[in-house]
Amino acid sequence: MITVMGESYNFHMENAAISILIGKLDILCDMSALMPLRSSSQEQAVYLFLTKPLVEQDDEDSWEGSLKKIIRVVEKSSSDVKARFSSKTHEIMESIQAMNEKGVVQDRQLKVYIDQTVKVQCDKIIAAINRGEQ
Repeated sequence: MITVMGESYNFHMENAAISILIGKLDILCDMSALMPLRSSSQEQAVYLFLTKPLVEQDDEDSWEGSLKKIIRVVEKSSSDVKARFSSKTHEIMESIQAMNEKGVVQDRQLKVYIDQTVKVQCDKIIAAINRGEQ
């Protein structure tokens, strides 16, 4: 049973382009039966509309099994998510680093301000003490 299925699969894979063309020709043949017959003098512009998928698929992928297709789609999606996650993580890390650097600068500025305020207050206290002794 497995051998028969394998041979059938190989046959269809080897003749995939031909099978696709035969299917298209069958559809066109069915459509031609619906078109009215006219002589060349009565012939007017007749249009046949064909639809195509928006996303072109590789011909080799069109015969792959559903499980393999699902696995391929999941792997592609997970790699896209991983790339977006890495990008966002990198952005967050840069933001944290910038905030850290900003915090260090603010800490230095606060220390300088406190030192200046303490020095001014100390000078005022010393001046008051010196005035009190006189």
